[in-house]
Amino acid sequence: MSGRSKIISYSLLAIVMVWIGWHLVVWTTRGLGSLVKHEQTVYTKWKLKRQIQKIEPWTASTNYSTGGWEQLVKTAKAFQNTTPKVAADTLNDYLRRYARNPNQLPAEQGKVFLLLRIVFELPASAPVGQRLTFASWTRGRSDLNKDGTINLSWPLSWDQGKPRLAAGCEGTAGSGYYAGDEFASLRYKFKYRDLSKP
Repeated sequence: MSGRSKIISYSLLAIVMVWIGWHLVVWTTRGLGSLVKHEQTVYTKWKLKRQIQKIEPWTASTNYSTGGWEQLVKTAKAFQNTTPKVAADTLNDYLRRYARNPNQLPAEQGKVFLLLRIVFELPASAPVGQRLTFASWTRGRSDLNKDGTINLSWPLSWDQGKPRLAAGCEGTAGSGYYAGDEFASLRYKFKYRDLSKP
């Protein structure tokens, strides 16, 4: 093999080796990036679920502690600050965990139901035909306003930016309550509530 042929052969070999090396680096980086992103998502979901667990249950009483409201707002801010898909998936995963525990499920559904009414700015006055139907809580007429409109923020009412319970919890949200779907629907219809004020 002549000197010129050797140079061409080695040059081609070097080009092929650089090409293979570059693609290995890109593949490894992408694979590592996907793994890191997956782990971050798992950790984010875990943190959000821990926040939900700390929420004070919605009971048959309309009393709710100051600490309970503070935890609801803290958790709502955390949900507002994550990606919508992760937020919705977390809510579905959280309630799925209690699906086979009929004694605990209503309490956990209540926490999530209240949470979503803090996350989103739902109007306190809307036409009755716009009633949200994701959960089938027993409402009686407690979500109706005196003027015949409906409070979409039910069971919450707002007074000078501060929430209060307009109704206690009765029954369950029903077995078909998919909070993640409700989150996704509310996100397209309503804006996040401004929780920047104390």
